Amino acid sequence: MIYIARDKDDVVFILKIICVCALFNTAAGIVEFFFQHRFFIDIFPRGMLETLLENNPTLQNLLTESFRNGKFRAASVFVTPLSFGEFEIVAIPIGLFFALHRENLFERTLGWAVVFGGFLGVYVSGSRGGWVGVILSMAVFVAIWSIREAMKSKASLAPATAGVAGAIGFGVVIALILGSHTTHDMVLGGTAQAGSTEARYGQWIAALPFIKSNPITGHGLAMGGYAIQSSIDSYVLSLLIETGIPGLIFFAGLLLLSIWYCVRSYLSDMSESSAVAGALACSLVAFTANRLVLSQKENHMLIYSLLAIVVVLNYEYGRKRVPDRLSRKPVGFMTVPLKAGTNRAEDKRPSAGRSTADESRREALAARMATLILAALVLFFLFTCVHMFSRWL
Repeated sequence: MIYIARDKDDVVFILKIICVCALFNTAAGIVEFFFQHRFFIDIFPRGMLETLLENNPTLQNLLTESFRNGKFRAASVFVTPLSFGEFEIVAIPIGLFFALHRENLFERTLGWAVVFGGFLGVYVSGSRGGWVGVILSMAVFVAIWSIREAMKSKASLAPATAGVAGAIGFGVVIALILGSHTTHDMVLGGTAQAGSTEARYGQWIAALPFIKSNPITGHGLAMGGYAIQSSIDSYVLSLLIETGIPGLIFFAGLLLLSIWYCVRSYLSDMSESSAVAGALACSLVAFTANRLVLSQKENHMLIYSLLAIVVVLNYEYGRKRVPDRLSRKPVGFMTVPLKAGTNRAEDKRPSAGRSTADESRREALAARMATLILAALVLFFLFTCVHMFSRWL
C-alpha cells in the first residue's frame, strides 16, 4: 500500500474507489431486496453451480432465501447478508469524510450518497450487528468531529451545536430501541431471533473446553467449526479456538492501536490527511464492534487495505513532525534573523516559542482524548463479552 499510495491524493483516490463500490453494492442489495431474489447467483452456469455445491455443501446457503421479521434479507455481492451489512457500516464513515471535509461538489455529493445508501444497505441486510456498529461509529464520529472543530475555532458555536444535537440524537435512538418494539427487534432482535441468540451462547459453552485445552496456540486456522461441530458467529470465539489468546490479543491490538493513532492524528492535526484518519478510525470502530457477533471474513481484505492506509497516514504524520521537533529549543523563545541571508543583529521573538508550546499542548490533549475514547470503546467491548459469558458463568 505504501507503494500504491504515495501521497494524500492517492489515498483519497483509493477511498473514492471504495465509495463507488459501496454505491454499486448498495444498489445491488436494494434491487435484490425489492425482487427478493439473488441475481448474482444467476451469473454462474448451472453445471458449474451444481459442481460447486457438490464439492462444498455449505455453499447451499447461497441458494437459501433469508428472512427476518418477515422481510427479505439482501446479501448483494456477498455470501451472507451480515457481511453486506458489515461492508456498509465500514463505508459510511468514509462517505462522511467526503461529505464534510472535501470542497468539491461532486465529492460531497458522492459522500452523502454513500452515507444515505449505507443506512439503506444496513436496513435491507437485516443485520442487527450492523445497526449496533453504525450507532457506535456515528457516536464516535460526532464526538471527535465536535472536539476537532472546537480546537480549530474556539469562538465557533458549531462544535457545541453538533455535540448537543448528537447527544440528543443518540438519546432518541436509545429511547426508540428501548421503547419501540419495531426498532428494538430491528437492532437487538426479538422473540423471532431468540433462537439465534441462544445458539451464540451455546457456541461459547461448547468452545470453552477447547479454549482451555490449548489457550496459547489454538487448534489451527479455520478449525473452530470442526472443533465444536457447529458454525461460529463471533470472530472473538473463532480467534480463541483457532489461534489462542495471543491471536486474539494481536488482532484486537491491531485494530485498537490503529483507532488510537487515527483519533490522535484527527484531533492534533487540522490537515485533510488527518481528516481521512478520523474517518478510518470510525470505520475500524464499526468493524471491531461487528466482529463480536460475526465471524465471516469477506470484508477482511477491505479492512487490511484500510489498515495499510492508516500506516501510510501515520508515517506521513510522524515525518511531518520530525522537522518541528528538531527545530525546538529548550528556551522560551527562538532566535530569528531580521532579514534572510544577512548577518545583522537577530531578533528574539517569544511568539515562535509560544506557538511550539501550543502545538505540544494540542498534541498532548489529542493523545489524552484518544486514550479516553479508546478506553470507553474497550469497556463497551468488554461489557459485551462479559454479557455473553454471564449466561454460563
